[in-house]
Amino acid sequence: MNIESNIRIFKSEIQSEHNKRKRLIEKETQRVFGLNPGGVEGYIYTHFLISMAYNIHLLGDYTSDNSELRGLYPYEKLVERICEDIKSLDPKESHKIIKGIQRVNFEHSDVQEKADYLMLYLKNQVPLFIKRARQGSFKYKLEINGIKFNH
Repeated sequence: MNIESNIRIFKSEIQSEHNKRKRLIEKETQRVFGLNPGGVEGYIYTHFLISMAYNIHLLGDYTSDNSELRGLYPYEKLVERICEDIKSLDPKESHKIIKGIQRVNFEHSDVQEKADYLMLYLKNQVPLFIKRARQGSFKYKLEINGIKFNH
């Protein structure tokens, strides 16, 4: 075998493992949140929950309680992904929260300060957004499966 062949095999194995883990996290998210595997619930709601959890976890790596920022996923791209996730859940209702995200990033220059304030903003605004998203159907689905909103 040559090096190119080994690289192709390695990439194929990585992709296979990625797909396997993706299916597992989707199934578990659907189970935990009581989402049906098909349609809007199966794709949009599940993707939103998984992606937001992952991206907010990555955002936490930028907060002021961390001193090592080298090697992190680029902050600007991370914020773009968070905005895309929000927009994918409800393009119409997403405008207000996305403007708020942009405002937080504009008002602060230090990346760790941005991350701190963005984390606080998301903590306060994402539940409100979920309540309004898709005319309240997402909130309703979560509530009938035991998820409570304090706002």
